[in-house]
Amino acid sequence: MIRLFSRNLHNLPSLLQAPKASYLQIRKMSGKADNEQLKGSKLFDVSHVTAIVTGGGTGIGLMITQALVANGAKVYITSRREEVLKKTEELYGADGKIISLQCDVSDKDDVKRLYDEISGREPNGIQLLVNNAGIARDDSTK
Repeated sequence: MIRLFSRNLHNLPSLLQAPKASYLQIRKMSGKADNEQLKGSKLFDVSHVTAIVTGGGTGIGLMITQALVANGAKVYITSRREEVLKKTEELYGADGKIISLQCDVSDKDDVKRLYDEISGREPNGIQLLVNNAGIARDDSTK
């Protein structure tokens, strides 16, 4: 959505500081989005995104992963459990857009290892991080 409304706005800061900036003046500057730009396939296109979803192998994390992949993203999923990652990659990652990496996000050294591994694989970096994995710190919630 940002790219739809960010064009032709280079004068916006000075216009907003003017005493009587009207809605119509701002609307004229921003231009009009045509119907092609407002199609779902354009609005939700994340084909330029590489993401990490912690806890991406099950539950809400899996649903987030599936939605990102369905809209073009490459997604690294993490979990403490290797069997969950393998099963998820087997069921949903046939096209290579889901890459599983075992990591316990409650372990600082393991997070550093994950960072180093992904940094080596993705020279352009990660554009989206979904911190979905839950961490239980006390015995009553583990």
